[in-house]
Amino acid sequence: MPRSRLDKASNTARAFSDRVRGELARKRLKRQGLADYMGMTPQAIGQKLLNRTEWSLSEMVDACEYLEIGFQIGKEE
Repeated sequence: MPRSRLDKASNTARAFSDRVRGELARKRLKRQGLADYMGMTPQAIGQKLLNRTEWSLSEMVDACEYLEIGFQIGKEE
């Protein structure tokens, strides 16, 4: 059972990174703008987008606000 939860969390994190990368590309925005908004370096953002470091919840909220998108964690009821 715990392995299944880790897989779901991992898949959700990947989906979020994919969504952020896609929105950056779609809106023709650079990582630098997102990094500045979040108070991070572009390299740190790049590590998160490549799933080498984890997103915190507050970072996810900041990224969604910057990109003006929504992202749901968990399943709809």
